[in-house]
Amino acid sequence: MSATANNRRHEPGKAINDALMLGAALAAIAAIGIVWVAVAVGSQLDGVNEGLPSDPFDIISGLFRGRVVWSTSATMIAAAAAAVAVIVLVGLWLVWMRSLGRKNRSSVDHAARYMATPRDLAPMMRN
Repeated sequence: MSATANNRRHEPGKAINDALMLGAALAAIAAIGIVWVAVAVGSQLDGVNEGLPSDPFDIISGLFRGRVVWSTSATMIAAAAAAVAVIVLVGLWLVWMRSLGRKNRSSVDHAARYMATPRDLAPMMRN
């Protein structure tokens, strides 16, 4: 076999851990954004939380401490935003899965990448 062939696989789980960390960070940012928008818009629609801060972290801490009221409109807005987020994520996942199946794959056997090339076999051939 040629000296340049590298059949080593990546370390197990390394790329998955990075993807999970990125996904968790994006999910946390999305959740904070959904809560912030839901409380801000819901408060305006229902006429509650007069002196509502504009900082999303103040709003979330106010919800936990009881200084900010979670209104009915906020529930509806949060549910709608979460549903839209889930639909978008499922759509992106389906597009990604479909694209994985179309990546320049040939009909040859998957073990072919581990086989020797004709150049590697030349010294073993009879004249």
